[in-house]
Order: sequence, then structure tokens, then C-alpha cells
Amino acid sequence: IRSTMDASQTDPEAQQWSHVLPGFTSPKVLWSIRNEPDIWNRVRWCVLPHDYINLVLRGAHDDCPPPNISPTTDRGDASGSGLFDTKNGQYNERLISIIDPSGRYEKSIPKILNPLDICGYLSLQWMHKIGLLRKEEKTGLLIPISVGSGDNMCSALGVGCVQPGMAVMSLGTSGTI
Repeated sequence: IRSTMDASQTDPEAQQWSHVLPGFTSPKVLWSIRNEPDIWNRVRWCVLPHDYINLVLRGAHDDCPPPNISPTTDRGDASGSGLFDTKNGQYNERLISIIDPSGRYEKSIPKILNPLDICGYLSLQWMHKIGLLRKEEKTGLLIPISVGSGDNMCSALGVGCVQPGMAVMSLGTSGTI
């Protein structure tokens, strides 16, 4: 809560950020930058779990991430960052720079794509691990990985909540309507 209030008082343009809940990503990042800089300096990506899984399936890992692999997300999950500008469908770059003038945060956030966009392909490493290829095989099928979306958004689609005026109540960890 303090980090949300701190950010909204940092810059008049950031007043729109005052509605961001402390559970969103950006207030946590601001808190980390201010209170745990050693940890923040080791951060490579600020992604949600399914976006991280997409990175790993595409071949990224802690030891040596391939240079051509970068994180991706969809608009729905980008909105959970507290940085998403719904009017232009992109992150608010000014808010990002207010939170972290160094540019590290901007480099760590995922590129926004549509949920059905292909963000990459299953890596050879995973094809070997799950038995799609024998160890001696060096090429395989191109198995696309879509960007995906959040659990509540996909659940709403799954139960047919696709028209204006319809609602779904989810009583899980996030408790959304």
C-alpha cells in the first residue's frame, strides 16, 4: 500500500496510478527497488507464471537464455501489472520510468501480444524430455506455443461468458466477478 501511494505522489502524471491495488505487479516492483535493491538487480524478467512457463518451454533457462527469446503476455495479464493503458493497448512508458528511471524495469516486462498469437515454438530440449524426439535427433516438428491468458479470463470464456451483461463469479484465490 505504501509503495502505491508513494508512486502516485512521485509525479502528477502518476495520479492515475493511485487506483492500482498493492497486489498488482508494479507496486511490488517499486517496493523491491526501494527496499531490496540487491534482489532487484538480479531480476531478469517480471512475468506471471504462465508467461514464465512459455519462456521455459521455448528454451529459456537460468543458466543461459537464448538471446532471441523474450517474454510475452496478453492484454489481460498486462493489465495486472498496473502499467497497462487500456486506451492505447500498451504499457504506460511514463509510469514505468517513474517507477524505475534506470530502465531495468522497462527491459524486464513482457511484450504484449494477442492471446492466440504464437510467441515461439517448443524447444528441442523439451521435445527430447517429453519423448517427441529421440536423443540423437536434432530437428523436429515446429510445435507452436501461444501467448495464452489468465486463468479467470480463460475460465469465463470456457463457461460461455462472452456477451455484454453476462457475469461469472470465481471464488478461487483471486475471488473475481
